[in-house]
Amino acid sequence: MSLGMAFAGSHLGAYVIKESLVEVLSRLQFVPGATEISMDKIVKIAFHAYEKLSKKLCSTSIAKNGICEIFLVGFCPKSASVRAFKLSTNATENTHSFAEILLAGSPPIEMSGSGASASSLQSNLSANPLRGLKDVIDDASRSDVGGPFQYGICTDRDFRIFCEYLIDHDGWPAYMRAGLNINTMISASSHDDLFIAPLIHDING
Repeated sequence: MSLGMAFAGSHLGAYVIKESLVEVLSRLQFVPGATEISMDKIVKIAFHAYEKLSKKLCSTSIAKNGICEIFLVGFCPKSASVRAFKLSTNATENTHSFAEILLAGSPPIEMSGSGASASSLQSNLSANPLRGLKDVIDDASRSDVGGPFQYGICTDRDFRIFCEYLIDHDGWPAYMRAGLNINTMISASSHDDLFIAPLIHDING
């Protein structure tokens, strides 16, 4: 079972919490035939780590600058459906909560982050959400939003992350993933039989 995670807010907070969540969630154990596996149980465990770490970050000198929100999505064996949850922090009171999102009858898109209200985002958001996100990332007037574009697709049993395809300053293709140009790593291993195969998504298609 694969889970998808997305973050909005503090890079520091996201990094610290992500590392802890990966460590915790990768070690989940269950008894086949006896344990009821559900996204509810998984998210409760994830939230426990998120709340503890967020409180520590927000109580330090970085305070509000350490806040991040987390989206968790995955296939729920109990409901036999893909479900999504949002973990949030109240900056004023340093309290935390989580809730299921993208339910039937709710808005089809859940937004977070300082760029959620950007006008450059809204023009393409309904027709092409990926194009809308790319527009706000490239918006020179929004210095608070940036970084390589990544996109994830959740299927019944898997979560696949697609990276952004760019042309670098030398005219070569760049496959951006987690701040790295994967193409340079592919080139470095061109004479090896162990290499990286990026998943690329055309947001204009």
